[in-house]
Amino acid sequence: MSGSSMDGLDIAACRFTGTDDNNFSFELLAGETIPMPEDLIERIQHLPQGTARDFVHCDSLLGQWFGKAVREFLKNHSIQAELIGSHGHTIFHEPMAGYTSQIGHPAHIAAQSGIPVVSDFRMSDVAHGGQGAPMIPIAEKLLWSEYNQFVNLGGIVNIAFHQEKEVIAFDVCAGNQLLNFLAGQKGLPFDRDGILSQNGTIIPAVLEEYLALDYFNLKAPKSLANDWVTEEVIPIFNSDKFNVEDLLVTAMECAAILLAQAVKDHADLSGSSVMITGGGAHHPGWIARINNQMLLQGLPEVYIPGSNIVDFKEAIMMSLAAWLRVQGKPNFIKSVTGASHNVSGGAVYLPA
Repeated sequence: MSGSSMDGLDIAACRFTGTDDNNFSFELLAGETIPMPEDLIERIQHLPQGTARDFVHCDSLLGQWFGKAVREFLKNHSIQAELIGSHGHTIFHEPMAGYTSQIGHPAHIAAQSGIPVVSDFRMSDVAHGGQGAPMIPIAEKLLWSEYNQFVNLGGIVNIAFHQEKEVIAFDVCAGNQLLNFLAGQKGLPFDRDGILSQNGTIIPAVLEEYLALDYFNLKAPKSLANDWVTEEVIPIFNSDKFNVEDLLVTAMECAAILLAQAVKDHADLSGSSVMITGGGAHHPGWIARINNQMLLQGLPEVYIPGSNIVDFKEAIMMSLAAWLRVQGKPNFIKSVTGASHNVSGGAVYLPA
């Protein structure tokens, strides 16, 4: 899994057992995050404004790097995998226009690793009228059924509410993609342990402008693209009038407000505390702000699992999505994405 924050490639080796929802288990054998080369990061950042040739070239280069990274990971951990699930890196996501695109060509991954690859998951759901997102609820349903509220503090923040017969999930707002952009103004890849933002204060005008964006008034199903953050959100926070520390705190406070409001708005679906994963779960200041907003709304504090689940939940999801695909089982939930039916998405690439 390569997320919108571009902090690296998350690789999770998983073993799944079971034949149905009531007899299902998994084991995380190993997990590792491989930093993405700077030249690839730069190419990807400029790709939305590039040419068609730039797109296919970067697709190929990223696929080659993914394949080499997976091959080395399996060798280093002495693991023989039967199947690879690769999300790829999202460049364009316009489900209302009928398309979504993730690069990192799976043919190269299969060739480099010698293992079948399932990729291009989201397009099948989009083709059947869905958003192609979020994907994570299928993993939450099968792997962490003891919880019914989930938040991922990734490049984009998303949330899911699970009921016995229905799942509601949607993208909430910008997450680490925005925070990492701001940390970059100080020459840092991200705000490690929240040190940079610990003395910041909220900027009311920026908070108000951000919360007034039209997306926040839409009802689910809904999803966000990386370029929404680039085009709609970053210009609000990209100002020399304010210091980076204050902008970081304001960005985190916005997300905390929106998350707490989402939980309150779906109180009829809630039960357990909210399970939080993703890179933002390591940020103590962000978690404190979320808990504070939850408290103000009369809601329970959030739950953060062990670091392996926090860091590799989405990579585990891709492994599961591939496993479900080859069995012909759904890896998208129609009540989440808005598709006409539960979709089994993904194209299979063989190594030879």
